[in-house]
Amino acid sequence: MKDRHPSRIFFWFIALLALCTYFSATITSMLAARVTLCVPLI
Repeated sequence: MKDRHPSRIFFWFIALLALCTYFSATITSMLAARVTLCVPLI
């Protein structure tokens, strides 16, 4: 049980890190596209 615990925490940490990276990249691309669309209007 003690041997399996750190690897499980490490796995969940990597999964959360990947999700955060994916969401941040998506939000950044969406904001960039929105800014690019709004710039000519200004």
